[in-house]
Amino acid sequence: MMHWSGWVGAAVVLSIVLVACRREPLAEPQDPIYEGGTAALMRVLQGANSGVDCQELVVCRDSATFAELWARHGRLQMPAPSMPELDFDHFYAVCLFGGSRPSGGYSVTIEGLEPTKDGVRVLAHEEEPEPGSAQITMMTAPFEIVAVPQFEGTAELVWTGN
Repeated sequence: MMHWSGWVGAAVVLSIVLVACRREPLAEPQDPIYEGGTAALMRVLQGANSGVDCQELVVCRDSATFAELWARHGRLQMPAPSMPELDFDHFYAVCLFGGSRPSGGYSVTIEGLEPTKDGVRVLAHEEEPEPGSAQITMMTAPFEIVAVPQFEGTAELVWTGN
C-alpha cells in the first residue's frame, strides 16, 4: 500500500504531465497573415501532443475528412477534444504533424503558403529544445493546424530553418 506522501508525489507528477500535454485552441483564429508574398493563413490550433505520431502534412478539403483526422489527432485525450468549426465552403484545413519526439521543447509552425504551378508550397519550421535545457521527459508529437483560402492542386511541404 502506498504511503500518503507517495500519493502526493504521484498527483504532482500527473498534474505536470496533464499541463504539459494540454492542447487548447488559440483564443480566436487570428487575422490572416501575409508574409513575403505567401497566401493568407489563420492559426486554428497548435500544441505538443497529437495522436498523430508520424511526420505528416494533411490538407482537409471538407468536414468529413477533417473529422476523420480529428479523431486520429485526439485519440490519446480523455475526454476527446471538441473539433474546431471551420468554414469548408471558403477554407481548407492544413494540418502539420511533426511526429514523435523524445521530450518536450519541440514545436512545428506553418509559416506560410506559396502558390506553385501545381498547387501550393507549405513553408514550415520546427523548433527544437536548446541542448542541455530542462524539458519534460516523455514522448511528444508537436502539431499545428491552420485554415487557408481554398486552392487547387497539391500541397508540398518545405522545411525552412532547422
